[in-house]
Amino acid sequence: MPFERPLLPADLGIETGRLAQLRGTIAFDGQKMTVFIEMIEGRSQLTVREIRGLVPSLVRRANEVDASTLRVEASIANEELLNLARHAGFHSAGAIEFLELSVP
Repeated sequence: MPFERPLLPADLGIETGRLAQLRGTIAFDGQKMTVFIEMIEGRSQLTVREIRGLVPSLVRRANEVDASTLRVEASIANEELLNLARHAGFHSAGAIEFLELSVP
């Protein structure tokens, strides 16, 4: 069933108390799940494990709704986080970094 709602820390596999700020949306159109991360800020620096766990957590969410495709879009200002995102397979489209993959 299609939906759109605010992005939650649990969608990203991060404990609620770890984030000072999270802005974004998660939407499903019946086939594709699209996640837009506008702002994510940890109360302290997020660990590499937490950052690397974002995509697998979102893939699990996509599986829960039987999505065939997952698209993650983010506006990334932090250079270190940008490097990690690119290492994880994100591509640039202007000021937006994105990753799109088939959901197994």
